[in-house]
Amino acid sequence: MNSLAKFAILLALLSGCRQTVSTSGNICESDDLNLLKVGVHGINDVYEILGTPSFKLTGNRVLYIGRRLEAVAFLEPKITSEKVVLVTFNQRGVLSDWQIVKLDHKSIVFDKGITPIKGTGRTSADHIFDNLIKAPKRK
Repeated sequence: MNSLAKFAILLALLSGCRQTVSTSGNICESDDLNLLKVGVHGINDVYEILGTPSFKLTGNRVLYIGRRLEAVAFLEPKITSEKVVLVTFNQRGVLSDWQIVKLDHKSIVFDKGITPIKGTGRTSADHIFDNLIKAPKRK
């Protein structure tokens, strides 16, 4: 096989490897953050402006984490941008503070265990099949 044919095959293979960009979580835009009024907005107001938080923390705090990821084919995705916003409410549920914080990825330890799922482990197809078998016979 000559080098031109090898180049054509390589080019054909690489043309299927296009870059994909995805968003994970909730990226709080600056315009939305600027709408927040400390001492005025309650929890429901903040949720309406920013959306549902990524995490609810102790001490009347919530965390919004948003990331933009880029990936090419089967390669590991890379985080191209990330914004983490910590929102704090007072005891009455009124906004007392918000700030953009830096997330230290090295200090986060993920649990390698498997989260158990409630239920019997049977799929919907299993239940449908059982119902077909148990269907009453017509006389």
